[in-house]
Amino acid sequence: MFDIDGTLTESNTVDDASYLQALAEVLGFTDVDGDWSQYPHCTDEGILAHLFQTRLQRPPRTEEIAAVRNCFVELIGRSAEAAPLRMIAGAAEFMAKLAAEPGYRVALASGGWERSARLKLASAKLDCREIPAAFADDGHSREAIMQSALARAKSQFGVPHFTRCTYIGDGIWDARAARQLGYRFIGIARDDAKRQRLVDAGALAVFADYRDAEQMWQVLVSE
Repeated sequence: MFDIDGTLTESNTVDDASYLQALAEVLGFTDVDGDWSQYPHCTDEGILAHLFQTRLQRPPRTEEIAAVRNCFVELIGRSAEAAPLRMIAGAAEFMAKLAAEPGYRVALASGGWERSARLKLASAKLDCREIPAAFADDGHSREAIMQSALARAKSQFGVPHFTRCTYIGDGIWDARAARQLGYRFIGIARDDAKRQRLVDAGALAVFADYRDAEQMWQVLVSE
């Protein structure tokens, strides 16, 4: 099960800037802390809900969520049109290898809204349209999103039970959610400090990208 931003696509910088800009343009929310690890739920829906609760003491209305989401998607689209996003090196090949392996299935579980996530995947030339997936539209918490992705994988592939699940992500929140659900976790990070945080959070291993596919595969199949 794969995260998207920073895991399959090199989109964290664009994503963060666009989200903060959408909050400011639509809601007038400025001085927003961009350290997403400090929020109870690091998802587009979860962050928005927390900001509304702390600033306005109420949950966001449906139309407010839609307005922020629409602005965010537009900003992502403009950025991707000006400078197409890149996939994390080797991601497409590694996902294809997994999908071809007997006994393994691939799913996506992203903390981003579906429209923006699909746009980023398309910009990075990653065709994931046939892969079961769940997004921030499916729940505030990353755990809920991951559980939705798992349920959709079971349904799509006709598998009543998976022996185990491994989540591949780049954020400390990914590692926490995986631990909470009892999933194994593999990290993606190039920065040494970030790599260490993921190891400390329980990552089986941390890779800069997917080019060492054989080593990553060995970690994935290890007991």
